[in-house]
Formats: sequence, structure tokens, C-alpha cells
Amino acid sequence: MILPFKTNWPAHMGDMASQPTYFIQKIWEGFFFHEILPTDDLEVLQLKFIKDHRSKFGQSWDLIPDDSSRLKYPKIHTIREDGNGRWKSGVNIDYFINSRTKNMFRFAPNIPCVSTQQLYMLKEPMGLDENDNVNEWGVFFKIDDRVLDYNEAEELALNDGFDSLEAFCQYFDPILEPTKQKSLTLIHWTKFRY
Repeated sequence: MILPFKTNWPAHMGDMASQPTYFIQKIWEGFFFHEILPTDDLEVLQLKFIKDHRSKFGQSWDLIPDDSSRLKYPKIHTIREDGNGRWKSGVNIDYFINSRTKNMFRFAPNIPCVSTQQLYMLKEPMGLDENDNVNEWGVFFKIDDRVLDYNEAEELALNDGFDSLEAFCQYFDPILEPTKQKSLTLIHWTKFRY
């Protein structure tokens, strides 16, 4: 099943807007780190996909600058709305960018979904101004039946390809309604679970 990924951050991301997400490289790093396939096979496949990308777009995909520490946390899962429950263990993941456009591109081999978990996000008021208006919001996270503490929420954000918990919350903010729990599906392609 097609699983599309952004190559640039959307407009609502403030200073990060239009900057590269580096999701392709972070996903590949996760493949290597978690030994999705034997390393030799992964290296051959990665070179094939890089070559295909260069052929289609005239350049390699965005690479993380050498001085970046982001590869400490490769992207090892993704989060999607899945109201119909389509994502399940064993469903093949088709990794694409530019989905449903003429520039649609598969950047990785089909890898089966290993597992899913339910992620719940809740946006709650955290502060009031002098007129008792909410001036600060916080986001709380629960995976399956367990509430995450700050460190676990930060780990979730980093493992999902974000540089910080703040950026993660900013990304999902448009789909969060204040005081209403949002149910999402965490799609794992490694054995890692929370």
C-alpha cells in the first residue's frame, strides 16, 4: 500500500517551512540501523534507488549535512490517520514521494509493516492570560493504553524523523482540535515498539 512522504516541511512549520525533511535518508538509515535486510543487499538497493532518483530528477535526494546530528535518530516509523484500519502487520509498504503526481517516485523497496500501535494526541490548555484566555497549549501523548512522559514523547518525535518534540507538535497542530483526543496509527517497519 502506498505510503507517501513529504520532502519539504509544509508552510505552517514557521522557520522550517520549505526546508528539506530528509525523510528519505532518515528512512534508509533506519533500514541499516535495524537491519531490515542484510547490509550488502541494502547497499545495492540504496544505490539503485539513488541512481533512479538521479535519472528522474537530475540530482540525488536531499542529504543531511555532515555536521548534523540527526542521524542519531533515523526515521523508523510513521504516523497516519487510518480511520478504516487498513494498516496492519504484513501489509507491504510502498515508500513514495510526490504521491499522485507526475513526479511520483518510489524511493525504497517494499517492506512489510511489522506492527501498528494506536497513538492518541490531546491538545490541552496549559496557561491563561490576565483575561482568562488560553495563551499556551500543551500536547499529551498516549500509545495504546500508556501515557507517555516527556522523554518518551521526545523519543517518539525523534524516531518519527523530527528534530525535536516542538517541531513534531507544530507539524501535527493543524489536525488537533483543542480538548479533543485525536486517534492516529503508528506504522512500524522495524521491530521497535513503545
